[in-house]
Amino acid sequence: MEGWPTVNPETWKYIAWRFKAFDIKHHRDVVPGGAWMNRGFSSDDSVPAGYVDISTCKLKYTLK
Repeated sequence: MEGWPTVNPETWKYIAWRFKAFDIKHHRDVVPGGAWMNRGFSSDDSVPAGYVDISTCKLKYTLK
């Protein structure tokens, strides 16, 4: 995939905290939520709360 889905800052925080809790429970050997610091979602105040804007993403499929 090229680009990142975009959410508003509050939704981004919610998603990040959920993945942090998931990592604490299921992946004790990693920094909780660490992958979301560098990868994941962009944030923009213009996106309504609870929505994900994927117009900035380009999916790439590889057939094997």
